[in-house]
Amino acid sequence: MKPNNYKNAFLNSQKQSVSGLCGRIIRGVQDKDFLSLTDDPNRKLVMLMGPDGLQSILGKNGLESLVQIGYEADYINHKVNVENNKFKLIVFKEGAQARIATWDNVIDIASSVYPSIALKLQAQKNGLKQSSFSEIESQSGFKFSEVDKVGVSDSRFMNLERLEKSIGTLSEVRAFLYFSVYLKELFSGDGYTYSFDGKKGLQEYIVPNMSISDLDSSIVIDLEIKLPQQNKVNIMSKKQLNIPAIYDESKVDQIRRIAYNDIAQKARQWAKDNAIKPAASDKVKVAVLGIDMQNTFCTPGGELFVQGAVEDSKRFVEFIYRNMNYISKLAMTLDTHTAEQIFHEEFFVNDDGEHPAPMTMISIKDIEDGIWKVCPSVAANIANGNYIAVQNHVMHYVKELKSKGRYDLLIWPYHAILGGVGHALVPAIEEACFFYDRARNNQTKFEVKGGNPLTENYSVFGAEVLTTSGGKPIAQKNTSFIKLLLDYDYVVIGGQAKSHCVAWTIEDLLTEIQARDPKLAKKVYLLEDCTSPVVVPGIVDYTDEANEAFKKFEKAGMHIVKSTDAIENWPGIILD
Repeated sequence: MKPNNYKNAFLNSQKQSVSGLCGRIIRGVQDKDFLSLTDDPNRKLVMLMGPDGLQSILGKNGLESLVQIGYEADYINHKVNVENNKFKLIVFKEGAQARIATWDNVIDIASSVYPSIALKLQAQKNGLKQSSFSEIESQSGFKFSEVDKVGVSDSRFMNLERLEKSIGTLSEVRAFLYFSVYLKELFSGDGYTYSFDGKKGLQEYIVPNMSISDLDSSIVIDLEIKLPQQNKVNIMSKKQLNIPAIYDESKVDQIRRIAYNDIAQKARQWAKDNAIKPAASDKVKVAVLGIDMQNTFCTPGGELFVQGAVEDSKRFVEFIYRNMNYISKLAMTLDTHTAEQIFHEEFFVNDDGEHPAPMTMISIKDIEDGIWKVCPSVAANIANGNYIAVQNHVMHYVKELKSKGRYDLLIWPYHAILGGVGHALVPAIEEACFFYDRARNNQTKFEVKGGNPLTENYSVFGAEVLTTSGGKPIAQKNTSFIKLLLDYDYVVIGGQAKSHCVAWTIEDLLTEIQARDPKLAKKVYLLEDCTSPVVVPGIVDYTDEANEAFKKFEKAGMHIVKSTDAIENWPGIILD
């Protein structure tokens, strides 16, 4: 069938044979965007649909065609209505230019496009054909998907220059094809696409990126994308998931053991029933950060129970379950303390040998006047008896808090003690995390903070004070965790308490964002209904401080959202 006849068949909705043809849908805003098979200058090879893919969209309009090949509603809506993209279908003959994507053809075409590494590619052809992706990845010693998130700044990210300098092992060649040619986990090398559950899909072809005018007998078909006039954001959008049967709302405030083996089995079955893929397959990467959702803060009777935390935890757990198909990384922080720390009563003593009661505020004047002094036994334990050094640090510490605009030093009740029940996650949240691990084949990240005896650590990204009075470092900024989160497309944050660990964590994240690119603030979403401030009636009430902090974050570009709203309806979020 000739291309022009195919064009007529497509436009006239006639079911005809498209044998011998390949095609690709491309998008752009200006005419120059449609001169080649992709407008990405780094893409030297592109994948195409074959005759069966073209046959599947015959008779469909532009919108239906995009949906048929896997485009999702949010992506289409954003590209058309926000970015003013147009879509075109390029059709041309199969042959010397486009070949079915077997390993033999891929390596041969890649060798012609990348002549400097042709020998290395050809040398590993048989290995690529005989070894599975998981086997090769295991040989490499790292997860390709994790390195892909970091990008070229990771030395393991294999680009052309690095492969040229490498030995050219099987894992190095496969890494190059993964990172630079975009042949991901599901590329099989037999000429067909596959789903994560192993189902065989359509044929796929590969071709060097080239000018459309150079393609054999090519035609370009404009796809008219007519979106419904109402409810544009939600057309054909993913529905939120049903909460699994293991979740018991009535037990959110209870401390209990988790039946891990039973949950693992049910999570895997639930994922299968709901067609949920491993997190590594996500096109759009969403990280969810839960801050200090531990028994000490969130369970009634906890040492620092936050009023409202039970309902916050309930909404957070339900958010995880309903949106598990969107969550690419789940991370939880753990406030972690021991008895002898600068914010616990044990650290200070007065002239009468008394320790300050919990919720005592210690000011610069209190230290200057000697109302509270460092307890000698504590100095002996943490500074080898150098009492003067610790006392000097305390003066430095309270002054630093004031100069940096942080809260004054407050003596907290003993809480989140390492090894204790209070330190553990709320069981309902732990259960949801473990369920997520098995349903999405992705380990929850647990980030411990707060163990330094000489400083408070409200923020997971950095301590309240980083040096001693002499300038000696006592803590470092958690740059690796900041980088991990900012590598995701979106970051969602909830937890306890809104006025302290949540507020200061977001404050530090915002500081980092503003140093890099203020526009990154738009990728952060704050769950306002999954966090509450510290309030101790008649003693302290940090509600105003918490609300002011969130106003600042929103003004900087972050989004204040509710966990109960559909995530695809959140402002600015595109889940493709």
